[in-house]
Amino acid sequence: MAHESTDPGVPTLVPGTPEEAIFRAMEEIYARTLAGEIDAVTALMHPEVTLWDSEIDALALGVPHLLSLRERQLQEPLSSPDAELTLSSLDASEPYVSVWGDTALMRHRLTVRFSEAEAADIHIRNTSAWRLHDGQWLMVHNHEDVWPTP
Repeated sequence: MAHESTDPGVPTLVPGTPEEAIFRAMEEIYARTLAGEIDAVTALMHPEVTLWDSEIDALALGVPHLLSLRERQLQEPLSSPDAELTLSSLDASEPYVSVWGDTALMRHRLTVRFSEAEAADIHIRNTSAWRLHDGQWLMVHNHEDVWPTP
């Protein structure tokens, strides 16, 4: 669920605008990720998307490379203390979207929550670039920074 910013410098999303459509597309990516629907997630990405994922060291160069990196990550031995946690929610907030014709830049915060009560939330700052392609906004780049827990 989106949480509008309380920061007076971050504009409120207006329903029916490209800014809102882009933020809703990102929320859809998060919802489909939680549901394990990878095809639905990648359908919202340009085939040549580049991604700096907070969980993967390499820059993903396109959807096939991203899928390969994530598959490899799943096969690696569990070494992180958080490795066995169950993801429960991905909550996007404070969207700030700028649109220039068929190109857009979105910045928002993401809170990652786990089912286990003892697990601390993970806070991420996210920046993504989007392009309007055949009438649909598609992610062309995404960058995630894990931010220290407030």
